[in-house]
Amino acid sequence: MPNKCMNFAPDGRPTRKELRSLPRGLCMALAVREMSDSDAYADDEEHAIPFLGRIDVFVTTKEGNVMYGLVIASPLSGDTRSQQRLIKKLEDYLSDRHSADLRSRFGAPTPSNTSLKVAIHPGSDPTVFELLRRCKPWIEDNGFSLEVTSDATILSLH
Repeated sequence: MPNKCMNFAPDGRPTRKELRSLPRGLCMALAVREMSDSDAYADDEEHAIPFLGRIDVFVTTKEGNVMYGLVIASPLSGDTRSQQRLIKKLEDYLSDRHSADLRSRFGAPTPSNTSLKVAIHPGSDPTVFELLRRCKPWIEDNGFSLEVTSDATILSLH
């Protein structure tokens, strides 16, 4: 059950307290304190996840469903920084859907009305695929269904 605390940042997005927390073991595995935020999260056009704070694909339907797509078009390394960037990107998607605006327009997110499709380069490190597998319960606890694929056509709307 998501945290009921409704704390919002000035831009209307929920603060981290609003989202269900990342499982403790997962945080520890990422060695979160190993790098400063600016090192791990700065824009980096050379990285497989170049920009954090941006949604790659966002689609709404007449039926009130919200669909997100996260695209990792080049191989993602299994290093700590890459894992941190992936977790931060996932948090950004969860925060966006929990924003006051989207909650008022589409209701609370549930796995039946909100989906996240991650299209990841097949040459990515196996550690990254394992990390996504381990994140699935956390993502579902925040009201999303999750689909991970190495087939970029999953993001097609046809």
